[in-house]
Amino acid sequence: MDYSQLLQEQNLENVYVLVGDAYLATKSIQFFATKLSLEQFDISTFDDENFSSESVISACEQLSFFAQKRLVVVKDVTSISQSGKKLLQDYVSKISPMCTLLFVDTKRSNIFDFVKAKHVDLTLKGSALYALLSQKAKEFDREISSDALAYLVELCGQDILRMTIEIEKLCAYVNKGETIKKEDVFLLVKKSEEYAIFDLTNALGQKDMSKSLHLLSNLMGNAEQNSRIFSLLSNQMRRMFFIVTSRDKSDFQLANLFQIKEFAVKKMREQCKNFSAVKLKNILYELEQVEYMLKNAMFTQENALYYLITYITAQ
Repeated sequence: MDYSQLLQEQNLENVYVLVGDAYLATKSIQFFATKLSLEQFDISTFDDENFSSESVISACEQLSFFAQKRLVVVKDVTSISQSGKKLLQDYVSKISPMCTLLFVDTKRSNIFDFVKAKHVDLTLKGSALYALLSQKAKEFDREISSDALAYLVELCGQDILRMTIEIEKLCAYVNKGETIKKEDVFLLVKKSEEYAIFDLTNALGQKDMSKSLHLLSNLMGNAEQNSRIFSLLSNQMRRMFFIVTSRDKSDFQLANLFQIKEFAVKKMREQCKNFSAVKLKNILYELEQVEYMLKNAMFTQENALYYLITYITAQ
């Protein structure tokens, strides 16, 4: 079942596993609360700070004085003991009919795979995603062109929460009744770091040192930011090497393996045309040497990044 199908549910089950986008997870929880006519005090939420299988079961069994039903949400826990899984597994098969229990996994960690329940894929693609964003613009009495939508989705790296926030910003910029255009998105929406790394990788593949250095300087900041950029660039090169050497795997399989969106794999596959397997292998070896020098204070993060740009464009 996907998100749009969930919203059409007339007779709700007692247990669901929701996997995918954090924004859609929040909207789904709101859907359940509205459908069950619940107030906030009828909802119990568990995460790593307060989770235990026993406490979840206790919350499910708790009686509500204000509503006929209760909603219990277990969200993004990082570990569950085998005994805890067994407790929840047994309880789910005989859960109180007065309770709806949601297991929410926005990190796509598959930690709730042991739960025998209806799974909901919180992913929106193509026309469904465009429809949601178009509706958001219409709430502000604005339209948004299809090419502007496509560009916004590309810039935001499939982060639906960020897209909706950017739509609100664009609606504030464009007059009521007017259409948001691609030029407006280009002017107002900052590229995500992940998207900017794609731009940088393109420039590196084309051996354009001047553009590569310009793009890098726009990304760099303090030591923590530079460390993140180094990590993103390293991951990009490692994934590209795996793509080049794993021709038997589909984009879908690679996306699941890397825990990224399928469109990102498609973009990397295009970029691989400018990098041979040998070149990528050499880059990965150099990355290991640079990481060693960083750990031993032989390089600053800033110098390491500049060195890598010079090295990669020279290959």
